[in-house]
Amino acid sequence: MKIKIFSSIVALFYLLWMCGVIADLLISFQLFEAKGLVLKEVFSRTDLSAGLLLLTPAISLKLIGYLFLVISIILYLLFLKPKLKKEGWLLMVLLLVIITAPFNIYLLYKDYNLLMEILNLNPASETIAHLRERFIILGGFPLINLFVNLAILFLAILKPLQKTT
Repeated sequence: MKIKIFSSIVALFYLLWMCGVIADLLISFQLFEAKGLVLKEVFSRTDLSAGLLLLTPAISLKLIGYLFLVISIILYLLFLKPKLKKEGWLLMVLLLVIITAPFNIYLLYKDYNLLMEILNLNPASETIAHLRERFIILGGFPLINLFVNLAILFLAILKPLQKTT
């Protein structure tokens, strides 16, 4: 019974965080042209202050979801003490979460700063510049991170590497 409850809690926070990641990627990539990270013509003619407020729910969902995801994973490991030798898929999931954690935390730090700029109603041009800088610095990491997290989902659903007796 405890296993199902803790597994459901971890899955819930994982899905909340992934929804935030996907929504953030979809919204923020739509602002720029595919080549050169130039603001699209449609957006360059208008004031984007109100439009940037669309990013706040996605960023907030990412921040809150990741925090509770990490807490729920730690609680899962402490209370259930799974046998990682028998559950190879869980070991792989934990390794992927641990390996990507520093990058995710850095990305969330950048997102938090961006969220504060949007909520403080900084000029849209400065916020767009920081959003563009985030894409330049991180390069393709957000997409790589998305694929790694989809691999985690694949491992959790199919549960390969599970030792049967």
